[in-house]
Amino acid sequence: MKIFRNKFILMPLALLFYVLIMFIIETPFIDFTKALFHYDYFVALINVSNPLSLFYEQANNYLVALNVFLESFIYTIVFLGLFLLLYYFIKNDLDIFLKQKTKYWRIILISFAIYYVTNFIVNILTILLQLLFNSTPVSQNQASLESLINFDFYGLMMFFPIVLIGPLVEELIFRKCFFSLIPNKILAFILNCLCFGLLHTISYSYNWSDLLIVTIPYCCAGIAFSYCYMKTNNVFASYLLHALLNFISYFLIITTNLGGI
Repeated sequence: MKIFRNKFILMPLALLFYVLIMFIIETPFIDFTKALFHYDYFVALINVSNPLSLFYEQANNYLVALNVFLESFIYTIVFLGLFLLLYYFIKNDLDIFLKQKTKYWRIILISFAIYYVTNFIVNILTILLQLLFNSTPVSQNQASLESLINFDFYGLMMFFPIVLIGPLVEELIFRKCFFSLIPNKILAFILNCLCFGLLHTISYSYNWSDLLIVTIPYCCAGIAFSYCYMKTNNVFASYLLHALLNFISYFLIITTNLGGI
């Protein structure tokens, strides 16, 4: 049926589904689940326990396991919904990618280099902004993920949402949907970089200057992903770039935490 191939129907539905889950349902669902499993009770007990005690370790593992489950569950639900809505476009991109993967890998590597060049420039800009506003905010999104990643079962489970599912969900939304629905590619490029950056920071409590400082690095990543998609018009090219960069970050966090044990 043509309706299952109509991007002007299915992609807006995909965007609405994503917003519904990630910005409306996610918070009350997480709060309900944490209340159901007495999350705050264990947090309170940990705060008054000896960090070296067996109880502290067990309670901490319990909280980490619950957070990892929630992170994986939310992204799995979003992915399944997007897969059903965008199946035709996903299959079409995969077929094309497999036929032209040699050409696409060259663009992926160029985009990889663009990411690190822009990242270097952005790091300088971030330092200047920190000096200007006399503030050194920490990315709460990055910190929350790092707290869940360690060289144990639960840390390894985070590989699923961070490297496998998360990048594909974000590429389907920010690259596939944005560039397919917005005719002006420059406008699509700007909007998706901005929205991609804010996605990772806007839900946390920052003042405007701190929000600017922590958002810019994520927008920088959006530049590389957008370039990769614009050059290939294929979501699997930008997905592989995204997954590769997330894997590098994931690996560095795991090895850093392992070295600290």
